[in-house]
Amino acid sequence: MYAEDRRFFDRRAQARIPARIRVVCRTSRAEPAEFAAPSLDISGDGVRILANRVLQPGERLELELRFDDGMPPFCCGGTVVWSGEAESRTAHGLRFDALAPAQRRRLIDRSVDAEKRQRQ
Repeated sequence: MYAEDRRFFDRRAQARIPARIRVVCRTSRAEPAEFAAPSLDISGDGVRILANRVLQPGERLELELRFDDGMPPFCCGGTVVWSGEAESRTAHGLRFDALAPAQRRRLIDRSVDAEKRQRQ
C-alpha cells in the first residue's frame, strides 16, 4: 500500500499545477535585491514565474511562495534554469534546492489547494 501511495504522490509531484501565486525572490545582487513575480505553474521540483527583469541561468535565489491560505509562506532556495519571453515579460524556470519528502508533499498539497481555490 505504501509503495502505491508513493507512486501516486511522485506522479502528482511531477505534474505542473497551474496555480497563480505571488513568489517573492531575493537575489544576492547589489541592485534591488528583492522582487515579486506571479507564478505560471508549480511542480514538486520547481516553479515558473513571470518577471520584469532578466535573471541569468545558474543564478541563485531565495524564494518565498505565498499561497494566501493563512499559513506562513513556503520558503526555499532555488536556481534559475532557463529564461525566455512570455506574455510581454520574461519567464523563468526555477528549480528548488533539494526538498525533503515531507516539504515536497506540503508544497504540492498547498499548490493543489491554491489551484482549486482559483477555479472556484
